[in-house]
Amino acid sequence: MVRIAHLADLHLGSWRDPDLKLLGIEALKKAVDDILSHGVEFVIIAGDLFHTALPSIDIVKEAVRQLKRLRDNGIAIYAVPGSHDYSPTGKTMLEVLEESGLLTIVSRAEDTNNGLRLREYRHGSFSLYGMPGRALGLEKSYYKELIQPTLQEERINIFVMHSGILELLPKQLSMLEAVSISDLPRGFDYYASGHIHRPGVHNLKGYLIGFPGPLMPDNFQELEELGIGGYYLIYINEEGRGERFVVNNKEIYVEYRPIMVKNVITISIDCTGLTPREINQRVIEELESKELFDSIVLLRLQGVLASGRISDIDFNRFAKIAEGRQAYKLLRNTSKLEQQEYREISVEKKPVQEIEKELIDANIGKHIELFDKDKEKRIINELMVILGSERGEEEAKTSYEDRVIESAMEKIDEELELPKDS
Repeated sequence: MVRIAHLADLHLGSWRDPDLKLLGIEALKKAVDDILSHGVEFVIIAGDLFHTALPSIDIVKEAVRQLKRLRDNGIAIYAVPGSHDYSPTGKTMLEVLEESGLLTIVSRAEDTNNGLRLREYRHGSFSLYGMPGRALGLEKSYYKELIQPTLQEERINIFVMHSGILELLPKQLSMLEAVSISDLPRGFDYYASGHIHRPGVHNLKGYLIGFPGPLMPDNFQELEELGIGGYYLIYINEEGRGERFVVNNKEIYVEYRPIMVKNVITISIDCTGLTPREINQRVIEELESKELFDSIVLLRLQGVLASGRISDIDFNRFAKIAEGRQAYKLLRNTSKLEQQEYREISVEKKPVQEIEKELIDANIGKHIELFDKDKEKRIINELMVILGSERGEEEAKTSYEDRVIESAMEKIDEELELPKDS
């Protein structure tokens, strides 16, 4: 009779706004408080603890403080890198945390002549195996190379991953690269995943897969749709709360534990046929009619103005009213708001990842003859991840440039199988 906690997609440090950046750490603190009150055996972090592979020192310091609380209470932490905090060169803060004894990375495998042999990590009666997430879904090809682990039925077998499942993708996320259910190793009692920022637990073809979603929403749309984040509390072979499943003769309950950091208030106005002056009046009325104290206020304006310009809307006044009513933060979104004179200009909007994928697919094999097309595509994607890595807050520009160039050259040398000193 044991309980474990399943977290994913914390994305610590993702918000650029300093006030909002603090909320990710606050969510982690509240989650640790909740975990400590439930007698948890260990914690799983299924990818993207951090928003980048090398987060700022301030974020790392606060994260370490919370992870240390778990360790000091005898609660182990098992993690895999996600698509954001993974690095093709292995230079990630997760490695540092593992060296310090705060967590164990469970996504290592041995490359054999027959494929990838996953390493087993044991914790009492549990056996854990894992796979990392990769930017642009690059981990897909590695799943096809996995050697099926030999699992002992008397043990509780958990597979930790950071990938969407093709057969379970929500319609609005259908453009994402995902792993097919048939490519997962078989026979595990629970598949602890991340990457998909929509909570849900699914029993599909005997695979019990959990996606806890973000611990704290990390963008405007997620705040609008989810409001809050959370994690899963898993009860194994004991009566618990939440949804009940029976897998491999083991009784499993999966309970979603919401983590409330700030109240979220949404104001959405269809501005079609309105002038900026009328919009100003509508927004002010909404702000003054609601209790905003310590809340995140989301202001979404959409539609086509009757006349005037978007710049005529008095956003500064809105911010002052929200501040005066002691709102924590006012965020605005005008991505679907248009001016009359620009309406006829039509530009197809696509996610950046989809545009990148189309450009790569259109040019594969045309300029490089050293590799086959699949390998060329993989190398291009991995170099894009390296070259697109963010500069750390305390990192000097020259150090950042040197790091990116060095990492890119290391990757190229590795793929060309050049000696280290060449």
